[in-house]
Amino acid sequence: AAYCVVHLGHWPAIRDCVNVLDKDNWGLFGLFAAVLWTVALAGLPAVLYLLSWAGKRLAGREERTFSLLVASTGALVPLGLFLWIAFVVPMLSANASFVAQSLSDPFGWGWDLFGLRSTPWRQLWPEAVPWIQAACVLAGLHYSLRNAWRIWLGLTLEPRKALRGMLPLAAFLLVLAAGLLFFFAD
Repeated sequence: AAYCVVHLGHWPAIRDCVNVLDKDNWGLFGLFAAVLWTVALAGLPAVLYLLSWAGKRLAGREERTFSLLVASTGALVPLGLFLWIAFVVPMLSANASFVAQSLSDPFGWGWDLFGLRSTPWRQLWPEAVPWIQAACVLAGLHYSLRNAWRIWLGLTLEPRKALRGMLPLAAFLLVLAAGLLFFFAD
């Protein structure tokens, strides 16, 4: 998500924070790195701990909250994978015409095996990129919610308790997916 915000976002100030080669702003880069590390290593785990605690209370579970947190993290994987795919879609679209040229000169030695050296650059279906990204986010959300359901059903063995237990995590995933849809469609 941070990579998407930096490289695809509408905020040049954030992009400038990581551009140490051109801007020589190591102080801003250090601040950016500290914020990112704090959010990734403390903030998100704290949120997930609270969600697991709330799920534990709603489902009436007795095990340790940390055990539920560890079990529930499998629900985050599909959304993360599909988010990475959504991030790659614009780059693939922009660089698709270079694939054939690269195959025509695989080693960069000036070959033109397929006569594609002078092929003009064209972006592949640019108007579909936000739609593909939105589909990726929705697919990731679907599989994440499915995983959350399966995880909590395996923990509780009762559908009603599983639904109550996964509710906080599901709400978090829905809010996160809505934010990602807004980000990619904007």
